[in-house]
Amino acid sequence: INFGEVLRDVASHFAYSSQGTRLSFEPSDVDVLAEVPDLERITTNLIENALKYSPEGQPVLVSITTDGQFARLRVTDHGRGVPRHERERIFERYY
Repeated sequence: INFGEVLRDVASHFAYSSQGTRLSFEPSDVDVLAEVPDLERITTNLIENALKYSPEGQPVLVSITTDGQFARLRVTDHGRGVPRHERERIFERYY
C-alpha cells in the first residue's frame, strides 16, 4: 500500500481538531507491506498523542522517510516527552 496516501487520509481527520496546534505533514509516496487498518491505527495514535501533549500553538510535524528497505514514520512535537524511566514500557498494552 502507499503509506503517503494512508497518512494523508489520517491527517485530514485532524485538520480541524488540533485546538490551536498546527499539524503539518510531509507524506512521501512510499510503498509498504502492511494492513491498512493497522497502519491507520498506529498513525492515528501517534498523531493524537502528539497533538494532545504539545503546548498550544506549537507545530506537530509528521513525515515519512525511507531507510534502506524500511519506511520510517516520524512524528515530531514539542511536548514534554515520556520520562526516561517509563520509555521501556510504553508499548505495553494499557500502560
